Amino acid sequence: MNMSKERSLSKAIEPVSIPSDLERAVLLRVRARERGEAQIRLALVGGSSIISLVAVVPVLRYLAENLAQSGLSQFVGVALSDASVISGYWKELVFSVVESTPFLGVIVFLSILGVFLWSSVRAMREARVAFISSSFAI
Repeated sequence: MNMSKERSLSKAIEPVSIPSDLERAVLLRVRARERGEAQIRLALVGGSSIISLVAVVPVLRYLAENLAQSGLSQFVGVALSDASVISGYWKELVFSVVESTPFLGVIVFLSILGVFLWSSVRAMREARVAFISSSFAI
């Protein structure tokens, strides 16, 4: 019974003519939407890239001050000047270097640097999507 209804419906429905430029119009709208979204993402990651680049300067200054106060350069100078000191007292030298290293400054600097590198790479990808021509032929 259902088969007869389907046949009668398929005979009653007239074939629809699809405009020749429909595919092109759809692809253009999709590409325009992709570009718009890529431009928004570019603004966000570009902004975070600029902010992290600006933040590197005070963090570097903070790290340099902490390194100067810690006396880490003196330990490195001793280690490079006399090999017998390293061989005889290497454990004490390593503990002193670890103890005097300003880890907070190093961690903050590496974090800011990581954010800058990540956001710069993402910004380049988004710029390519936002401003370079489409990958499909129109």
